[in-house]
Amino acid sequence: MTPQDHNLWIDMITARYVTAIEADDFEQQNAIWELAGTDEELIRSLNDVQDAMLEEQKERRVGTIKGAVASAMPSARIDAHKEGPVTVADVAEELGRTAGPKLKADGYAFVETLSGMTDALPANLGLSQFAAWAEQRFPGAPAGFWALFHKSSLKVERRRESQDTYQLAARRASKALPAPPPEEPQ
Repeated sequence: MTPQDHNLWIDMITARYVTAIEADDFEQQNAIWELAGTDEELIRSLNDVQDAMLEEQKERRVGTIKGAVASAMPSARIDAHKEGPVTVADVAEELGRTAGPKLKADGYAFVETLSGMTDALPANLGLSQFAAWAEQRFPGAPAGFWALFHKSSLKVERRRESQDTYQLAARRASKALPAPPPEEPQ
């Protein structure tokens, strides 16, 4: 078999595997895995398809849950865990959602301007240093804006840190759980 024929064969078998998964045809799935035997390329292709389908299924479930929560509780905020530093856009989103009457129309317009900025916020700056940094990078903010923005940035940072701590604690707890006791014969 030529390399091109082998690649075509892998594509055909992988397509059959997708069809078998979508049809819940476990017999066909098992037959395909047996056919894969020791063909590393086919095994890798089947694993890639399976991983992609599982990820797609997970995304659909998360979307369904988010939709149900949003329709049942329209005022609820669904936070997705984010990795990396807090960005200007993260804080702009928080401020736009929570400022209420403290922020005037020009402040909300400025929030919109900042909502696409992916600049990471500097760490450990007091209000005056933060305001100087922000005014230099994003001039033209309304009076008092950077004080509200700084306060919101602290909220977002605390929330992010608590999520990281929660994730770490959850991982430790799951590893620490004892195995279930063996079932007693009846």
